[in-house]
This record gives sequence, C-alpha cells and structure tokens, in this order.
Amino acid sequence: MHSHIRLATLFFSCALAPSATASAQSGIADIGLLPGTVSTHTFALSADGTTAVGHCGDTRQYHAFRWTAASGIQAILVGCSSGSARRVSADDATVVGVCGTSPALWSTAHGTTLLPMLPNAVSGAAVAVSGNGQVIAGVIGESTSTGSRWHLVRWTVGSPTRVQSLLAGLEIEDVQISDDGSTIVAIHVFGQGRRCVRWTQTHGLQDLGTLAGFSGVALPCPNADGSQVFMTAYRNISPSAQEGHMARWMAGTVENLGCQPHAGHPCFHYSRDAAGDGSAVVGSMLAPPTRRSVASIWTPSMSLRRAGDYFRDRALTRQPGGGWMKAVGISDDKTVIAGNGLMQGYPFERSWIVRLDHDSDGDGLFDDWERNGVPYRDSSGAVQRYLLPDANPLRKDIYVEVDYMQGFRPSQSSISRVVAAFRNTAATQSVPAPPVAGGLPGIELHVIVDPTESLPPRDYPQAWTDFHADKATHFGLANQLERNHPSWNLTTGIRYAKSSRFATAYSGAAIGCQAQAPGTQVASRNSLATTSW
Repeated sequence: MHSHIRLATLFFSCALAPSATASAQSGIADIGLLPGTVSTHTFALSADGTTAVGHCGDTRQYHAFRWTAASGIQAILVGCSSGSARRVSADDATVVGVCGTSPALWSTAHGTTLLPMLPNAVSGAAVAVSGNGQVIAGVIGESTSTGSRWHLVRWTVGSPTRVQSLLAGLEIEDVQISDDGSTIVAIHVFGQGRRCVRWTQTHGLQDLGTLAGFSGVALPCPNADGSQVFMTAYRNISPSAQEGHMARWMAGTVENLGCQPHAGHPCFHYSRDAAGDGSAVVGSMLAPPTRRSVASIWTPSMSLRRAGDYFRDRALTRQPGGGWMKAVGISDDKTVIAGNGLMQGYPFERSWIVRLDHDSDGDGLFDDWERNGVPYRDSSGAVQRYLLPDANPLRKDIYVEVDYMQGFRPSQSSISRVVAAFRNTAATQSVPAPPVAGGLPGIELHVIVDPTESLPPRDYPQAWTDFHADKATHFGLANQLERNHPSWNLTTGIRYAKSSRFATAYSGAAIGCQAQAPGTQVASRNSLATTSW
C-alpha cells in the first residue's frame, strides 16, 4: 500500500550562537594622540580586544604607544631616540617593537628591555610575540665583510633571554607568530619574488608555496595555533598591473579565497590579522578607480567585503572622514576591530577601534539586538531595526516562526508545554545561567504562529528541494511588517535581518529545535521531520 507523506509544517528558527563577547560598550573610538604628536598608526590588537599598540608621529620621529580601553593612550619605550610598538601578547602584559635601531620588549612589570642581538649586529626589530609573552620573533641585521646579512630570529624570554637565528643571509619581511608560540611565518624576499616560509620547532623551515598561476605571496598571518596561514597571493595581469587574492594555507594546501573584483579594474587584497580560530580575517583592499585603500573583513559565511559595509549592517554608521582605510587587528571573539584611517578635516592618519556589541547570555544575539532589534537597511538606505519581542539579554532566547499545513495548526496548550519544558526542565539543567549579574538559566522559547495563512497539504517527494521551495515562499509573517513590507527582500533588508540570524527547520508533529543548544556551533540551518498516514 502506498504511504502518503504530509507535513504539519512548522518553520522554526534557532538563533545561531557565536562565542560570548567582551563587555565593553559598542561604538567607534578614536585612539587619540600622545602629547606633541600629529598622527597615530596602530599595528596590532590583543586577542581580547582590550589593548592596541603602534606609534604616534611628530615632525621628526615616532613614539611607541600602548592603548587600553580602560586607561586610553600611554607612551611606552620611553627614552628611545625613536620607538615603535609592533605586537602585544594575548594577556596584554607584553609589547614588542623597536627602540632606536634595537629590538625591544616592554612589559607592565619591568618597563623597557632591549633584547639581545647576534654578534656583529647593527640593527634589529622585534615584531611578533606569543600569547604569554615568552616567545618573540623578529629580524636582525648583521654587518659582514661583504655587506649586510639578515637573520630571521626567535627570542625565548627568561634569565637570560636567548636569541636563535632561524634563517640567515636572506631578506625577510612581515614576520608573525602564532599565539601559542609554536609557529613563525615570514616572507622570504629573493630578487623580484616573495615566498611565505613557516617555521616550527618540530619541522623546521617550510616553504608554503603559492596559488597555481600566481607568482608570489605577501603579508602572512597565522591563526592562534599556526594551523592556518592567511596571505596575499599576487600575479602580473599586464606589464603595468597586478592583482592580489586572499589565500589560505592549511594542511599543506593553499586555497584561493578570492578578492572583491570591480569591472575593468584589478583587485588586490592584503590580510593583516586573523581571529584565533581562523573564522575571520581583517585587512585592506585597493578600491578602484583611484586604488584607494579600504578596510576589509572576511568570514567563511560572507566571503570578502568592505569593513565599512559590515559595520553599517550593525548600525555603526559613523566613520573616519577619509573612510576605513586599513583594518589591522581583530579580537578572537570578533567583536573588536582596530585599524587606521583619516579623520574629517584632519590631514594625518589616525587610529580607530570599533567595538561591536557583546552577547551576555551567549545565545548568538547581541545584547543591543535583544534590547533594540536587529539592524537592517530600508529602501532609502537608512538603518532600521527588526524587533525581537520579549528578548532578554540575560537568558538564552530561541525565536520560532510557525507555519503549518491545513489541518495541522498546533494547539496553544501544546506550545505552552514545550515552552515550559525549554525554560524549566532538562534544558534548564543542561543550560546554566550565563556568568553575568542577573543571568537566568534555561532557554526562553518564543513561538510565533502566523495567523493569516496555512499551507495546502502536499507531498514532499523531493524532500529538501520541496523544503526550500516552501521556505522561499512562506518564511516570514504575511503582514505589512514582514513579507509585505517594501524592505523585505532587499539585500540587507528585513528578510536579511531575520533569516541571517536564524536556523530554519520543518518539523512534523512537534515543536522543537533540532539544531544544537545556544552557545555551540550549529552544523546546519535546516532540519526536516514528517508525519505519515
């Protein structure tokens, strides 16, 4: 006997959950200036997003600075003829850089310390540091009878601090180190070419290669454990023009992550810092037709885009007068980004810090979204908000939109029992209160039944094909606030604000979230269950 499959279709949506974020207030901050200086340039941001380092310039020299969200900008490496801070450890306690022509370390405990040099060394720079401040990488220039000799070096901090030459006699650029100190990456320059090299204590020096059809690479940056290295792969496309693609080395393979093309103009992207798990990379790209530098951000879900657009999606519309020119650092939780740009009416480069809102309860919805709604852009380009009714930033929320086939509307009593189960029983035991004042345990399930329509009963012979067809037509409430609103189907409109934050599913005879609990990664945005008779 043939068995017909029908669906009591429940579109339900579970908030995707990134990691918990820092608690600083969201917004855009100018790092400021040291007394007597006219410009700032940030080189790095700490893993927790609370500390940035770089240098300020006056008319004659550079002065190293360390900026924190709590105390603002302060001078470090004081007493140097010229100073520049290049990297900061993940624990915020150690900064490395250059003091005059010598590699230097600054710490909260001991102030400025010059790092040991190799014999016959004439100059050097410490440009990378591990998360705990115990391993440092940089370059040292040595004078020989035939000229200068350059070394890629590694310092291990202790009593005494030791220096080790990893690569000698070659020109080195763009040195970086993984947070765990196990991996050093750098660019080896030879003639007109550049290659990325990776050093580990276990395997020594390794050439990472480049993309097929590309001639070289530049600007490598590793993730926290060095298992991924992001870089720029470039090639000549004409006698007078180059293009550069974002690339990633992982497990012995270099992958092309692309660039943002513009009609008639070559694209060029620079990677400058990666989040600890490699899930986001910030940098800059050259925007035609003037080839002006603009800050960029990449994630696997949205590919490469301008950082300014990314910020505007989150209702951060103010920016430096000359635009977001370069992003140089991103916190591991991806809520703080640092960079450089030009301020309105100011002729010199200044540094900025962008703090995206935090997520106190870890449910994937920023506190600002739960209080004020998810930002989207209407048909005029203005930022509006899609409201989440009864959201609570102190308890994990799941929002469920229910559409159903005729004859399968769920009863309110059934919905109430499921809501109570999420709030009070097994879910409460397995989902503790978030570690913030007033945090509440469990999950608050918000079930919204669309009262204006029901789907005609039909089979789903092609399962997921039919699933997506109904989803495309029926997702969103059939009213003037959602599907009938002029901004519903805009690229960054209401549908974007709703669907890009939710995982969607069909269920048969019960309401439930078949994705993982908030606070974890969701493997799929869709699930499907059926009721047969």
